[in-house]
Amino acid sequence: MAGERRKDYTVSRAVNYLYQVTWVTSLLLIGAFAAMVYALIKSGQARTLPDVLGVNPLIVVGFLAFVLVLTSLALGVYSIVHTHRLLGSAYRIGVVLREANEGKPTRVTLRDGDFFQDIGEEINRMLDERKAAAAASAPAPSAEGATPTA
Repeated sequence: MAGERRKDYTVSRAVNYLYQVTWVTSLLLIGAFAAMVYALIKSGQARTLPDVLGVNPLIVVGFLAFVLVLTSLALGVYSIVHTHRLLGSAYRIGVVLREANEGKPTRVTLRDGDFFQDIGEEINRMLDERKAAAAASAPAPSAEGATPTA
C-alpha cells in the first residue's frame, strides 16, 4: 500500500460535477465582487464623470449587488443540498456497518440522488454473502426423538 499512487482523482462524476459547479459559482462571486469594487471606485468619481461604462453608476452597483446576493444564496442552497446527499449517505453506511457488526440483519438503503450508491450496493452484496456463509456453516438441527447410540 505504501508504494501505491492514486490514479483516479475523482470520486464519481456526480462529485466531480459538484466541485465544478462550486468552483464556477465561487469564481462568479469573486468576479461580481471585483466588478462591484471597480464600480464603487468609479462612482466615487461620479461628480466629474456621471456615467460608468455609459450607465448610471448606482444602477451598475445595484445590479452587481443583486447578482452577488443571488449567487451567494444559490451557492448556499446548492452546497447544503449536496452536503446532505454526501454526508447523509456516509452516515447511513456507518449505521449499517455498526448494526452488521452487532449481528443485526440490516441493509443499506439510500435515497435517490445520494452519493455512494455503488458502495451501498457492494455492502449489501457483502452482507448477503456473509449471511449465506453463516447459514451454510450453521449446524444442522438435530432430529427430535432420535435415540443416542452407545
